Amino acid sequence: RYVIDQFLMRGGAVVALLDHHPPSTVFPNILVDAPTGLEPLLEAYGVRLDTRAVALDRVDNHAAQVGRDADGRPLSANHPAYVLSRDLAPRHPMTRGLSALVVPYGVPVDAQAAAGLGLSVTPLARSGAKAVVARQARSPDPVQYATPTADEVAGPTVLAVAVQGSFPSAFAGQPVPAAPKPKPNAAPTAPEPPRLDGPQGEGRLAVVTSGTRLLAADANGMLLLQNAIDWAVTSTELVTLRARDADDPPLRITSERTRLWVKVGNIAGPALCLALFGLLRARRRRRRA
Repeated sequence: RYVIDQFLMRGGAVVALLDHHPPSTVFPNILVDAPTGLEPLLEAYGVRLDTRAVALDRVDNHAAQVGRDADGRPLSANHPAYVLSRDLAPRHPMTRGLSALVVPYGVPVDAQAAAGLGLSVTPLARSGAKAVVARQARSPDPVQYATPTADEVAGPTVLAVAVQGSFPSAFAGQPVPAAPKPKPNAAPTAPEPPRLDGPQGEGRLAVVTSGTRLLAADANGMLLLQNAIDWAVTSTELVTLRARDADDPPLRITSERTRLWVKVGNIAGPALCLALFGLLRARRRRRRA
């Protein structure tokens, strides 16, 4: 945390993709609340993460692997915790060109305090209007999230944010943490740079509350990470070109009746068009005759 803090004081850029609900190492079918250790540092910059909560969307979500069949093939099902965010920052380099982003097990972000510190705050991704925030996530099974519970809070929430400006030091007025002892026979390291209690440049921080699941859920997750790297090194020229590879968002979930009519149209539509074309051709021939 101290190294990251000093890096931001010197005008560095940090991109953090954080997982807060990993499976238990003892019971893989149980999710645990696992803070990353960066939360106190982020809160000092005015970015607060509700690590126990999880965003759910029972209307606009994405499929996730939920198991395997008897032949070992993966089974997928739409998962409320795999929130499909269509409310992305259109002009920010990290999300430019992306029409949607799958954010699995994302947690709410509150960066209002960062704006109070004079930092520029850009919400990168929000959940949909019909999304909710549940107070905990205990299971990877989508069935466990199918029914609303009394502790849910309705409404969209921010799932990713970018903060830019002169960050205050989280260690101002505190002693410098002791550096880890070097390993035996380790190569000598460079001395620590002088400590900074205030910013010497404009730093940049991006926080996305989904990490490994986000990168695996959809191709746009990897595009977001690549855009974030470009943004971190101030080289955003490739963002426009990379946006051409972004996947189209999946169709919105519709009713059973609508899906039935779409299926019937896909099957019968081409045949009806050919039949109509044949009738028109025959009619023209009769007129000529």
